[in-house]
Amino acid sequence: RISRGVDSGAGEFIELLEYMIEMFFQDAATVQLAIPQLHGFTHPEELLLLEECTNKPYHVLNREHLLHAYKALQMGETAPQFDLLFPPQRLLYNYDGVVLDRSCLDTVAVVAHARSWTSKMSGMSYARPDPAALTGASALEHLDKWLRHGLRLKGGADNLGVMFFYELLSGSLTLQALPGDSPQRWGAALLRMLPPKDTDKTTYSMALLRILAANPDLASRIPMCVGHLLASLCAGADWLACSGEARHFVYPVHLSEVFLFTPTLASALYLMLLYFQARRYEDVFQLAASCVCDMELSAAERQIWAQLEQLEEDLSPAAHACRLRLSLAALPARDHMPVPWSLDAELSAYTRKLTHVPATCRLTPQ
Repeated sequence: RISRGVDSGAGEFIELLEYMIEMFFQDAATVQLAIPQLHGFTHPEELLLLEECTNKPYHVLNREHLLHAYKALQMGETAPQFDLLFPPQRLLYNYDGVVLDRSCLDTVAVVAHARSWTSKMSGMSYARPDPAALTGASALEHLDKWLRHGLRLKGGADNLGVMFFYELLSGSLTLQALPGDSPQRWGAALLRMLPPKDTDKTTYSMALLRILAANPDLASRIPMCVGHLLASLCAGADWLACSGEARHFVYPVHLSEVFLFTPTLASALYLMLLYFQARRYEDVFQLAASCVCDMELSAAERQIWAQLEQLEEDLSPAAHACRLRLSLAALPARDHMPVPWSLDAELSAYTRKLTHVPATCRLTPQ
């Protein structure tokens, strides 16, 4: 199908096609034409029927004109010229221009609806793909499956949804069909595969995804999804072997019901890890001083401390403050409690984002 103005080469191709038709009819006197007949009808009968039709679409008009020219040639007359008609240009859904969605930029509305929005988000099912299967040919197979099943903002057949797009756009989930592929670009491309009923609404989720898709620099600094990194810790045989006989921690609740007691260093480390995962940065900041020891760590304590490396991708301003607070607390015990991040990089990020660090997480001059 050809539509005028679709691309720069369409006009030239149409001119070439018209020239070929003109040459075809010039040589018709010496070449026997072979125009296929409709089943059960001769050309004169078909032409008679076409002349009786009203509201003829472009392909019917083309057929009628062709039969008139064929009839003239059969009678030894000059074939009449006619303009070849083409289908109208198909109107494609304009993802980038249909909706001007500033929902997530309305601070008052976001705060007012934060609870209902987070409850909706927590109710969405998300089957996180295995990152190991999202490289090379396997990545293409997954892409083919997702596109065949259809992507949806609320999950769809493959239970992907908002969290899947957020992870791609923020770099929490790696998708590389070829080495060097950008997950953010894949996320931006797949976002355009959503149906219009998902993308033409002004919602906080879609507004956030649009902003991340259009701003790669911002997406690279957005807080990453880290909950999945800790979700399967207790399922590994190595983890259970290092844990010894302890399979859970008991935290007594203070009479004020405001905070928990941490009876052991391992329990304090684990609670701090959970707070960090849940982005309860103020609790992490306050608990940091209880998470160090001047003695050699046990196997259970060491493996919990090592999981802090998994949270290094959290780039929120308060996360930098918490890592610096842990670095200060562990400074006397740095020989057996080395921090798994660059102190220079964290301090640089902290000072750059200082205006966005909550007051409860800011470092004092001391």
